[in-house]
Amino acid sequence: MQDDVVRVRLRVLPVTDFVAAPLMPIALAATVGLCFDRYVGVTTLPALVVGLGLVLAAFLRNRIETRKALLALASCAVAAGYHHAYRNDFPADDIAQYLSERPSLIRLRGVLLDDPSFREQAVRTYGRPGTSRTESLLVETRERETWNGRTPCSGTVRVSIDVAAGDESAVLFRAGDDVELLGWIHRPAAPNNPGMVDRRERLKDQRIRAEMSLESPSTATKLHDAHWSVTTLPAMIRRYGNDAFADALAERQAATAQALILGDGSGLSQADWDAYIRTGVVHVLAISGQHFAIVAGCLWFGFRVLGIRRLHAAWLVIVLLGFYAVVTGLRPSAVRAFMMAACLCGSFLVRRPMNKANGFCAAWLLVILLNPADVFSLGCRLSFLSVFILIWLLGPLLESPPPTPLEKLVDESRTSFVRLLRRVVRFVLSAYLVSTVITLANAPLLIAEQNMLSPAAFLIGPILIAVTTVALIGGLLMLCLAPFGISILAAWPTEQSLRFADWVVHGADGWPGGVVTVPAPSVWWLIGFHVGLAVVVLFRIRLDLRLAAGTILFLSLPLLPRFFPSTSDEFRATVLAVGKGGCIVLETPDGRCLIYDAGSTVGTSAVRRVVAPYLLSRGIYRIDEVLISHADTDHFNGLEELVRRFPVGMVTLTPSFADKPTAEVESALQIIRTSGIGSRLAFAGRTYAAGEVTFQVLHPPEIGPAGTENERSLVLLVTHRGHRFLLTGDLEKSGAALVLKQQIGEVDVMTAPHHGSRSAVPRAMSAWCRPRMVVVSRGQASGNTMTTADTLPGCLLRDTFTHGAVTIRSGPSGLTAECFVDRERMVLRRD
Repeated sequence: MQDDVVRVRLRVLPVTDFVAAPLMPIALAATVGLCFDRYVGVTTLPALVVGLGLVLAAFLRNRIETRKALLALASCAVAAGYHHAYRNDFPADDIAQYLSERPSLIRLRGVLLDDPSFREQAVRTYGRPGTSRTESLLVETRERETWNGRTPCSGTVRVSIDVAAGDESAVLFRAGDDVELLGWIHRPAAPNNPGMVDRRERLKDQRIRAEMSLESPSTATKLHDAHWSVTTLPAMIRRYGNDAFADALAERQAATAQALILGDGSGLSQADWDAYIRTGVVHVLAISGQHFAIVAGCLWFGFRVLGIRRLHAAWLVIVLLGFYAVVTGLRPSAVRAFMMAACLCGSFLVRRPMNKANGFCAAWLLVILLNPADVFSLGCRLSFLSVFILIWLLGPLLESPPPTPLEKLVDESRTSFVRLLRRVVRFVLSAYLVSTVITLANAPLLIAEQNMLSPAAFLIGPILIAVTTVALIGGLLMLCLAPFGISILAAWPTEQSLRFADWVVHGADGWPGGVVTVPAPSVWWLIGFHVGLAVVVLFRIRLDLRLAAGTILFLSLPLLPRFFPSTSDEFRATVLAVGKGGCIVLETPDGRCLIYDAGSTVGTSAVRRVVAPYLLSRGIYRIDEVLISHADTDHFNGLEELVRRFPVGMVTLTPSFADKPTAEVESALQIIRTSGIGSRLAFAGRTYAAGEVTFQVLHPPEIGPAGTENERSLVLLVTHRGHRFLLTGDLEKSGAALVLKQQIGEVDVMTAPHHGSRSAVPRAMSAWCRPRMVVVSRGQASGNTMTTADTLPGCLLRDTFTHGAVTIRSGPSGLTAECFVDRERMVLRRD
C-alpha cells in the first residue's frame, strides 16, 4: 500500500514528464557535448567518428537500456563535433584566410544575404553636434580583387557603411542583389579594454570572421538586381511589412511595430533600445512564445470561422507558424515556440495527449540543429527557462480546483458586476504573479550578462505584455488588410497601443532606482541556482523556514561585494581605449574610484561598451567623483550614461565649463542638478586628497585664459608614494604656455595633451616634465599625431588605439605599466 502511494505521488511530480520523454536523454547528452567543445574543445572528425561508432554499437545491442545509453553518448559526441565544425571548419578559400586584424584595401563581389539595417545615434565631430548613421550589410562573398588580380573566395562579411545625413542611397540595396564593394577589410578585432565583450566570438557564432568598412555608399555598387528566390522571400515579406507600417503609422511607432511583429529592430534608435533594456522589458519586443500563441490563436479562429475542418486547420497552423518563424529570422525563441506549437498540433492530429517535456526537448534539439552556437546566447537560455517555469511551476499553481456546490451557490448570489470585477482582479493578480516569478527566475542570467537589475520590470512588465498583445493583433491585421488598401482600419489601435508602450517604458526609465547595477554572479553560483531551481520545480519542494533562510543567504552572496568595497596597497590609473575622446579611471588604495573625463566622439556607446564593463570587471559599483577636464563634448558626453548606471558622489568642473553655450553643456548641468549630485569647481592652486593620493590642480586659473575650452583644460598632478602622474586633457596654445611657466620637476607618466596632436606642443611638454612614459588616448592616427620623435630619448610612448587600455600601477614595490592588447608589461620604477 505504501509503494502504491509513493507511485501515485511520483506520477504527479513534474519530473515524471521528463523521465517519460524519449528525447530527454538525447537532448541532455547533446547539451553536454556542446559545453564540452565550447569550454574544452574537440576535433571534428574524431568526434563524429566516435558518434557514428556508438550509433552502430547501439543497434547491435538487444537490451533497451544499453541501447539508450549508447545513443545518448552518440548524441554527445556528434553534438560536440557538429559545434566544433560549425564554428571552426571553413573552406580553404574563405575570405578570412587572407586577412589579419590590420585593415587592408580590397574590392569584393558578392550577394546580399538580407536587406540593409541601420542604426542612428547622436555624436559630435570636430566640435559640431550631429547624427551618425551606419548601414550594416551581410554579404556572401564570391570574388575578391587585390593588387594581384581577381580570385574566387567564399565566406560571410559584415559590412558597415558610414552614411551622411540625408543620404538614403545605401537603402536602395535589397537582399539578393549582386554588389561590388570597395573598402577596408579585416578580421574582427580583439577586445582592447578589460571587461569588454569579445565580438570575435559572437560573430564566430554566426560564422562571420571578416568585417569591412566603407567610407560612403558611393563605394558600394549594385551589379545586378535581386531575383525572387526562396532565400530572398523572408526579406521581401519583411520589406512589405515595413512599408505597410511606415505608410500607416507614425515613424517611431512604425519602427517599434517592425521590431515587435517582424523581428526587425533596425528602425529603433539606440536610445529606444537602451530604454527597453534598462527597464528589463526588452523581451516584449523579441519574437517569442507570446507572439506564436497569439498568431496561432488568430489563425485557428480564422480557419474555424471560414469553416475549415479541424484536422486541416491544424496542418495549416503548423505550416504558417513555421513560415512566420522563417520570416522573423529563425531566432532561438521563435524556433522553440514553433516546435512546441507544432508538437501540440501534432498531438491533436494523432489524437494523443502531448508529452510537454518531449516537445520541450524536441525544440531544444531543433535549435541545436539549426545553429549549435545559439544555445549559448542569452535570448535562447531565457526563452527556454521562461517556458520551463511557466509550464512546470506556474501552470500547476494557477490551476483552480473545480468549485464546490457551496462555492457555486455563493458565487451565484453575487451581482454580475461583482463577479466580473472578481474575475478581472484574479486575472490581474495572476498576470503579476507570472511576470514576477519569471522575472525573478531570469534575473541571475540577466545580471550575469548585463550587471543590471531592473525593479521597474516588476511593475510595468504585465502592462507592456497586455499593450503589446493589442499591438501585435492590430499589426497582423494591418498586414492582412494592406493589399486591399484598408490597413488604416487596424492602424489606430496599433499606433495608440505602441505609443502607450513607448510612454510607459521611457517614463519608467527615469524612475529613481528603476535600474540598479549589481555584481555579476560566478559561474558556479549560476549553476547552483539553476540546479536548485530545477529541483524545486521538478519535485515541488516546499520551503520551510530553515530552507527559506538558506535560500535567501545563497541568493544574497553575489551582492556582498557591492556593500564591502575592496581595498589595496596600490594606486591604479587606467587610460581606457574609447577612440577619440578620453576616460581615465583612478582607483585609490582606500577603495575610492575617480574618473577623469568620460566621453568619446562615438557618443554614449563608449560608456556602455567600454567604461561600464571595465568598472564592473574591477568590482566597482560606485563612482566617488567625476572630473571633467573641459567643456568639449568628447570629454563628458558619457556623464548621463554613467549616472544612469552608477551612483556618482560628486562632479568636478572647470570655472568656464558652464559658460560654453551648447545644448550638451546645458544637458550635463541639468543631469547634475536633477540627480542630486554634488559639484565643485577646480582651478589652479587647489589640492585634494583621497587617502594616500593627492591631486594638485595646475590649470586653469580661476579666470581665463582667453581662447577655446582646450586652453582651459583641467591639468592635474596626481601623487602616490612619490610616483607622479600628469593628466593634461586637451591642453594647448595659451593654456600650455601658462602651465609650462610652472616648475613641477619630473613626472613618471604623462597623458599626451589633445590626443597627441602636435598642435598641443607635446615636444615642449615632454621636455618640461621629462616623463618616463607618455600615454596617448586617441582614435585612428593622422598626420598630426605625435610619434616617438616628439618625446625625449628613452621615454616610452604608448597609445590606446594600438595598445588598448594602458594601466599604470603604483605600489610599495614600484611603478609598472601594462598594455591590454599585447599584454606588454613595463617596469617604470623600482622602489
